[in-house]
Amino acid sequence: ARIVSDVDAGVAGAAAGNSATHLALLSLGEIGSELNLAELVPNAHSIVLACLDSPKCNEDLKAGAATALGNITLGNMAEYLPTLMSVLDERTEQAQQYLLLSSLREVIVRHSSSRVGAQEALPVDSILPVLERHCKSEEEGVRNMVAECLGKLAILTPEKVVPYITSNLKNEQALVRWTLVTSLKFASTSPRPTEALKNGLPAFVQLLSDDDLVVRRAAVVTFNSLAHHRPETIREAARSEVIPLLFEMMPVNTALKRTVDLGPFKHTVDDGLPLRKASFACMLTMLDTMPDVVPVADFYPNLAKGLADTDDVAMMCHQILAQVAAWAPHSLLSNVPALLDPLATTINKVPKDNSGVANHANDVIRSALRALDAIAQIPESSQNRRVVDLVTQTQAREHLRAMIEADHLSLARRGPSGASV
Repeated sequence: ARIVSDVDAGVAGAAAGNSATHLALLSLGEIGSELNLAELVPNAHSIVLACLDSPKCNEDLKAGAATALGNITLGNMAEYLPTLMSVLDERTEQAQQYLLLSSLREVIVRHSSSRVGAQEALPVDSILPVLERHCKSEEEGVRNMVAECLGKLAILTPEKVVPYITSNLKNEQALVRWTLVTSLKFASTSPRPTEALKNGLPAFVQLLSDDDLVVRRAAVVTFNSLAHHRPETIREAARSEVIPLLFEMMPVNTALKRTVDLGPFKHTVDDGLPLRKASFACMLTMLDTMPDVVPVADFYPNLAKGLADTDDVAMMCHQILAQVAAWAPHSLLSNVPALLDPLATTINKVPKDNSGVANHANDVIRSALRALDAIAQIPESSQNRRVVDLVTQTQAREHLRAMIEADHLSLARRGPSGASV
């Protein structure tokens, strides 16, 4: 009761008491997760809920109140969970929806390890419709929280939730498809839904060809997560279905570029850039977790284009190049001419005088030098004239030599022939 009165006073009082109120909220939540506060302090739930609406509570306090509300709900699901879902449906402000969804997430995440979890099953059939109604929110933060709730539910009851997600992936609203496919990213962190995810894979793969660019990127990000956490779920489909679709996303698509008039000058926006970055990131993950399924010979043309792309994409391709040098060195050397040209262009960049721009340019050059270093470490690279020439030219430039030595690259120990000295 004392903690509840401290929270009530903090919510009603000045901001000076926020630290103490925040601590009281979290403490109340922990107590409420183990005890039924409705029997001990009947007004605890309403006081914590009021904190979410109070203009005197800052964002940290409201986040603490949302966590406490979820934990208190966990301690008395029969009474408080219907109330939470009812309030969630009533609130129209996106900030309020986000906080209440985070309370629901707390219930879902902590349920299996709680006292209540051993006695009472989570009412998944009641929760799913509530989450579905918020799948189409225009606020990405709200959709992301819905996706996390769905993903955590899929971990708890994969045999029910994963088929539910799969059956709705053809929803005509792009925002709904985005939320559903993003939920699979959260589900992939646990081994429990592995079989269910395997069974639903054909439907997930289709989203890699979705008409909506944002949905397509979300699908790629999800497959990246699957490749990282559960590579066994996509191994069979990776080479024949997933990777060919990733290859299609890697080239620059001029149709996705648009010019924005900013008055004194015009700016070109590349709407395809996030998708290209996501596709190369997914390939980097696959090379790390299941390199045997990656057809590197077919990948080289896209890798060469990526090396000549924007700095963000090029730096990712530098990492990929280093991975390929370790995994398929002989294949890489056979295809090295097409890869060295864009790499050499990056290494030979001359940074502008602006310090911020120069620092970024130097980071890109260092990244390219690390990729060259990985190629040069292949024993047979000393017999490749193109590699030797680029290494020699690079070592001859003082500022590049300084970068090589500062990063302790093996290029610092290579002689004119390219061999280690």
